[in-house]
Amino acid sequence: MATFDCIGNLGADPEVSFTPSGQALVKFSVAETRRIRNKDTGEWSDGPTSWWRCTAWGPFGETIAENVIKGQSVNVKGRIEIREVDSNGEKKYFTEVTVDELGLNVRRLKPKGDSSSQAPF
Repeated sequence: MATFDCIGNLGADPEVSFTPSGQALVKFSVAETRRIRNKDTGEWSDGPTSWWRCTAWGPFGETIAENVIKGQSVNVKGRIEIREVDSNGEKKYFTEVTVDELGLNVRRLKPKGDSSSQAPF
């Protein structure tokens, strides 16, 4: 399996469902936009955006669903998997990331209140 590591923004709030055995399945999408530097001017701009389908299982998935919302910048690490689905007798394939780690990308968060009153790092 191929490994996956990206920084992106949640495209929507995570969706929680449960298997017949009661295990949580959490699905969400992450938009990863590459930054491109103009060689002539040195300025940066947004490049193409890649959308990634992500899934997380069990208590880990439930924790994700309870703590992240649409638009948040996150760091995602996991495994890229190709899924096969039978749709009316036709096989279809899609790429999915099974999430092993997820964290907030605090570089893109705005400080709350007056930054001079916050403790230094």
